[in-house]
Amino acid sequence: MNDSNLKIERFFKAFETENYLTNKISFHLTKSSLETLKNVNMMIDSYLEGETDEKPKMLLNIFGILQALFVGVDALYGLSYGVTNKKWSVNVNNNPELREIKYVRNDVVGHPTKRLYNDNKIGYCDLDLTKTTYYELVYKIAIPSDNSEDITNHTVNLMKTIDSYMMESSKVLDEIYKRMLLENNISNEYFSEYAYSLYKDYRAGIKNYETLNKIKEKYMHAFGLDETSNDRFIWRINQLEELFKWDDLEHNEILIYLIYYIIEKLYRMCNQIDDLDFSNIVLSYAVPKKVKDYVDFVRKHNIDETILNDNYHPNFLNVIEKMNEIANKNRSILKINDMFLKNKDNQMRIYLLGCMFNYEG
Repeated sequence: MNDSNLKIERFFKAFETENYLTNKISFHLTKSSLETLKNVNMMIDSYLEGETDEKPKMLLNIFGILQALFVGVDALYGLSYGVTNKKWSVNVNNNPELREIKYVRNDVVGHPTKRLYNDNKIGYCDLDLTKTTYYELVYKIAIPSDNSEDITNHTVNLMKTIDSYMMESSKVLDEIYKRMLLENNISNEYFSEYAYSLYKDYRAGIKNYETLNKIKEKYMHAFGLDETSNDRFIWRINQLEELFKWDDLEHNEILIYLIYYIIEKLYRMCNQIDDLDFSNIVLSYAVPKKVKDYVDFVRKHNIDETILNDNYHPNFLNVIEKMNEIANKNRSILKINDMFLKNKDNQMRIYLLGCMFNYEG
C-alpha cells in the first residue's frame, strides 16, 4: 500500500471511533472523495506500469491519466470541504503543474474538437503523434478569428505532473487530517481582532508586519501547518506580505487598492475561523479610477479575465499583446499592461493584479 493510500485509510479508521461527520452530506462527500482518491492512485499505478510504444495504447493511457489527475484534484477539494466545510487546504493556484492539468485535460481530453473559451473564442486541438511519447504529450491549439489565427504549442511532462499531484495529495491529506483533529481545539483568542487591526493600521498609513506574522503563527500553530503549506489562509497572508513590500510609485493607487482587498479577504476568512458573523462590519476603501477604467476596457472588448491572473496560462502573453494592439494610444491601459509584463515571472503578483477583475462596477 503506497503512502497516499495509508493516509486515506487513517480517515476511515478515525470515522469508526469518533463522531466526526454527523452531517449526512458531509459524510457522503467525504467518503466519495476518499474512495475516488484511492481509485486515482490505482490508475496512476496502472499508468506507470503500462509503458508502451504502441500509439493506440499510449493515447488511451495518456487520456486516462489526464482524466484521472483532473478527477483527483476535484476529490481533494471534495475531501477538504467534506471534513472542514472549507476548501482552504487545497490551492492549485500555488502549484503550476496541478493548475496545468485543468488546461491540458480540457484541451486534449475534454473538448479537443471545439473548446469554447471565456471570451467566446473557439480553439481546436491537434496532437503531434510524431513527437508525443508515453511520458511527454505534445500538441498545439489553434484559435482562428476572421483575419488571423493564434497557434500555441504545448509540451507536457506527464511524469512531472504525476509527481506534483502525488506530493500535493500527500501533503493535503496530512493537513486535512490534522485539521479534522484540531478543528474544535482552537484557543479563544480570536483571529478577527488581529485582522481588523491590520485594516485600522493600514488606514493610518502603517503596514503592520508584526500583526500579520502573529496571525500567521497563530494559524499555523492551531492547525499544525508549516511554511511549505499551500493552505489558502497562509496564501492570503503571503499575498499581503508581497503587497506590503511591492514598490511601484507609478501604480501606487492600484497597490493600495489591492492591499485593502486582500485585508478584507483575510478578515472574512478570520470570521469563518472564529465562527462569527461580522457581515455587518464594512471595511471601506475606494476603487481607483485606473482600476475601474482597466476593468471596463477588458470587459468592453470581451477579453478573457481569467487568463490575466495566471501567468502560466498558455495564452497569457498573447492576450496582453492583443490588448496593447486594441488600446492603441490609451496610455493608462498600456501602462497597466506593462505592469503585467514587468511581473510576468512572478506568479503571485500576476494573481494579485488579476484581483482587479473582482470589481463589479
